[in-house]
Amino acid sequence: IAIRGTALWDDWAFNLFLWGSGGAWNLFSQLVPFSHAIPASEIALMFSETVFEFLGMEGPHKKIERHVIELKAKSEKEGYLPMMTGHSLGGGLAKAIGANLGLETVVFSPVGMT
Repeated sequence: IAIRGTALWDDWAFNLFLWGSGGAWNLFSQLVPFSHAIPASEIALMFSETVFEFLGMEGPHKKIERHVIELKAKSEKEGYLPMMTGHSLGGGLAKAIGANLGLETVVFSPVGMT
């Protein structure tokens, strides 16, 4: 099951979704001199909830994961052992979804996922 990398404007929005909190923290830590004194556990808690969850919406990766679940079930029903692959944004998604669903995964230059 292959997931492509960034190709459309929606994908760039998803990249912003993935990297936005890290960029915000980087900017905050540059502007606030005492930011290093904030415990790492508190920082993780601040960024653990995504904007989508805060707004009560589903993140864009959930639609992809549901589709992968359908493809996995179809592959297994037909006697195949499915695996994930992807590049860049698709690689990061394949890595996260594959880990969540217990699928073997091979990715190329994936984005970092937390």
